[in-house]
Amino acid sequence: MTAYELNKIAYAKLPVLADSSAERGAALRVLDEYIHNNEGHYFMLLNNDAHYYTIFSMYDNFEESYISALDDCIHAIGDLISIEYNEATNACECWFKLGDEAAMYVFFVYDMGVIECHK
Repeated sequence: MTAYELNKIAYAKLPVLADSSAERGAALRVLDEYIHNNEGHYFMLLNNDAHYYTIFSMYDNFEESYISALDDCIHAIGDLISIEYNEATNACECWFKLGDEAAMYVFFVYDMGVIECHK
């Protein structure tokens, strides 16, 4: 059994974060801090098992509504359990409850995955 499979079992036992809870606000602040502490312009939210890949474009002039856009994506995926920064991978692990199981979606800088072409 892999570490991911063990974590899926453990996170599935945790409660989900209510939409208006202080804990959910704190979880979203993890993403906010991650974005501000990295100099990337593109970020990805990814889960290979679900074939889920969303790229966010964030430049210096982006509006503060990006947290709202991230929260909308989170709602579309499922019930949020936790968002944690992983220093070893320099990424945020977003854990969701999907039915009786848990799944992790990774949020990370994706600048090297986007090639900008200009006319």
